Amino acid sequence: SIVLIAAVYIGFAVADGRPKVIVIEVVVAMGFVVIAAASITASAWLLVLGFAGHGIKDAWQERSHFVANTRWWPPFCAAVDWLARARAAKQLGTYTCTGEGGYPDQLVPYKDNVITQVATGMFGVREETIQYAPIVEFKYAQGAKPGLGGHLLADKVTSEVAKMRESTMFTSLYSPFPFHSVYSVEDHKKHVDWIKTVNPRALVSVKVSTPTDVDMVAIGSYYAGANIIHIDGGYGGTGAAPEIAKKNIAMPVEYAIPKVHRYLVSEGVRDKVVLMASGGIRTADDVAKAIALGADGCVVATAEAVAVGCTHCGNCERGRGCQVGITTTDPELSMFIDPAWGETRIVNLFHAWEKRLRKVLARYGFGSIRELRGRTDLLVRYK
Repeated sequence: SIVLIAAVYIGFAVADGRPKVIVIEVVVAMGFVVIAAASITASAWLLVLGFAGHGIKDAWQERSHFVANTRWWPPFCAAVDWLARARAAKQLGTYTCTGEGGYPDQLVPYKDNVITQVATGMFGVREETIQYAPIVEFKYAQGAKPGLGGHLLADKVTSEVAKMRESTMFTSLYSPFPFHSVYSVEDHKKHVDWIKTVNPRALVSVKVSTPTDVDMVAIGSYYAGANIIHIDGGYGGTGAAPEIAKKNIAMPVEYAIPKVHRYLVSEGVRDKVVLMASGGIRTADDVAKAIALGADGCVVATAEAVAVGCTHCGNCERGRGCQVGITTTDPELSMFIDPAWGETRIVNLFHAWEKRLRKVLARYGFGSIRELRGRTDLLVRYK
């Protein structure tokens, strides 16, 4: 109505034809337009405040993948993401990993499908978390940032995070690059023996990046008693890893896999250790290529994050940086992902990958994925 009145004023001014009258009437009309804009803005703010007053959960309850009418309120969204992954792992009969952030209480019911990671900062590493695990992984390095260690910003260290990591609230936490207790294969063996003493049934995995001598690292890990060697190449990682590190330091995993595989074969121990690969594994075809290069299997993370809504905004390191609620520590943003919905999405992802891998195997007449391992002769390079 106000805009209509302004238009009428301008019409009268033009019809009158006098310059002064036109100027005055136009100014009055613009005043009405400003009033209209202010009214619309105020109405919008009232609408936003109304949504805020009812809470994000109620405002978005019509969205099927957002949580509504639930009493489950997670302390931070990493637990939501982990819980969805843990539920999916249990349904699929595979494993998910805690990372170095500790062991949330919500994961305990799924402990048979959760790998406990022991990283250089030793955050959240306790006797019971080791005893929970069917597999314990030592993270010596990450392919996305080898040689850089880790840094969790203070705004992410909420009370729940501090409790899990056994640290102080709102204080930045640093993970050194090396284990300062490991400088040789013998030191590494002491770590493996420690795990097997605390939990004799656990398999021990060693996660390393891909330096030029990654084959030496792999064979040393085997002789130290590791059951699984997990090589993590560049091109993986989250938005918290520096881009310059992800693209320029670690060897691409496609180069590292055949190097390690062939060296383990030459040492006569290839079938005594499991070789897992990660770092840039995005599709089922990437999995097939990695296995054909010599891996026994693959570890994926980014693909799962995309399955539950990751938009690659690159703000993983901030407490409120993730607008879709995957890596946030904000309690309201944490409500954006329903663990049941996330579980379904991840299960659907791997079922789709399974269908694709079956087609690849059928094309070559293979009856098992094991028959594909090390078949580099089947790979074709496209220029």
